[in-house]
Order: sequence, then C-alpha cells, then structure tokens
Amino acid sequence: MLVQGQRWTTSVIRLSVVGGLSIALASCASVASESNGAGTHDAGPYPSNYEEIVKRYLHDTLKDPQSIQELTMSKPVEKKVFMGALGGGTVPAWATCVSYNAKNSYGGYTGIKSYTYYLRNGAILISDLGLPQVKEASSQMFGGERPDCEH
Repeated sequence: MLVQGQRWTTSVIRLSVVGGLSIALASCASVASESNGAGTHDAGPYPSNYEEIVKRYLHDTLKDPQSIQELTMSKPVEKKVFMGALGGGTVPAWATCVSYNAKNSYGGYTGIKSYTYYLRNGAILISDLGLPQVKEASSQMFGGERPDCEH
C-alpha cells in the first residue's frame, strides 16, 4: 500500500517521463523538418543538375544500378508533395518523372517503370518509388496530375 509521499513521488516520475518523451518527439519533428528542407515556403533553387542527382540516387538505392536501361527524365516542375505530419505536411519541391528498366533481385528485367522524384535543395526529398501512399497523396494534391509520368 502506497503512502502519500510515495504517491507523490510516483506521480512526479510519471509526469517527468511523459514530459521528456514529449520534448524528444517535438525535437524529432523539428529535426525532420530542417533536414529535408521542409518548413520553408518555396521549392528552393531550380535543380539544374537534376539528372546527376537522380542518377546518384538510383546508383545508391537500386540493387543492380549498372543494369539500368532506357533511362529518361522530364525537366523538373514545381509541385507540392505531402511529407507527413512530422515531415512538415505539404511542401513545395521540384518534381521530375523518371522512367527506366532495371533488374530485380532475381536478375530479370522488370520492364519500364515510371516514378516521380521530388527534389529540394540539391537532394531527393522523396519519391513515389514503392510508396503508394505518396503516389496517392501526390495525385490528390495535383488533382490527378503527375509531371509527364503517364507513359
């Protein structure tokens, strides 16, 4: 059975833990916003080196980047993309449609696929590659429009 002093101590500990977690979560949200460039009201400078940025990203993320065939990219256009609540909500970015054929984990080519990549401040902010929720949210934000990605 707890006495009055022990109840007070237990309550203070619980309040401290909840307060600490709240501060930690708030810090994560602001770090996420700063790291991806979210929180500003423009898409940043036009990414004149967008082809280099996308090729580097594909090289770093695909299982077999040397297998890329038929790579095409549209010129970036300014669009908005939904980054989630912790990512700053809806933010402006430069969107480019990227199409290519590459090998999968089994070594076979998958056929030409098109994805929208969102760039900001010289880096890939997010892509709809394998993220149907990004594709759906972006489609709703653009009124069903994606930058030249309907091949």
